[in-house]
Amino acid sequence: MKTKPHTMRILPALLCTFIAVPSLASTFRQHGAHVHGFVIYDIAQDGTGLLIEIYAPGMDVVGFEHTANTEQEKSAMSRANQLLNDSLSIVNINAEAQCSLTDSAVSLVKSSFEQPAAQDIHNPFVEHSAHASFDIKYQFNCQNPQQLNDINTSWFQHFPATNTIAVNYFTDKTQNATELNKQQTHIHLDN
Repeated sequence: MKTKPHTMRILPALLCTFIAVPSLASTFRQHGAHVHGFVIYDIAQDGTGLLIEIYAPGMDVVGFEHTANTEQEKSAMSRANQLLNDSLSIVNINAEAQCSLTDSAVSLVKSSFEQPAAQDIHNPFVEHSAHASFDIKYQFNCQNPQQLNDINTSWFQHFPATNTIAVNYFTDKTQNATELNKQQTHIHLDN
């Protein structure tokens, strides 16, 4: 059987595609769903701009994900908002980079799942069908961005229900991902 020349060029390309696609899929994270105890930090630095975005389950931050009803729950929400709006209580950037906060935003994002049309079937997950996540954004201007190399987080001190923080970072020098835990709270950006 004679093989056509263009087939010999297409086969390696297809093989590379099949090998690459699963590895790309494993690094993709969708922020819609969340896992309790798992927080995501996305950090992007471009020139003098530094953006830190944090995605955290409401359960990790305030201990519940429903609308705050009791005075205790309302107080927990108020404390969380006050704390999260103070970037210095959550992240500490190495002083040599001379970064100052220019903007911040804290929002509570709620998602829910609709009850299936077949009401005859009991779904044990319907009781906990609403989820709430905190989306936190801190925008900084760094006077000396070439010195930006270390960010420390105090997240675990304030929110002990969190077990792991997945960190994705992109800077002018590097791009990488790492995981933090209660013993390892530093993000080294010059890896």
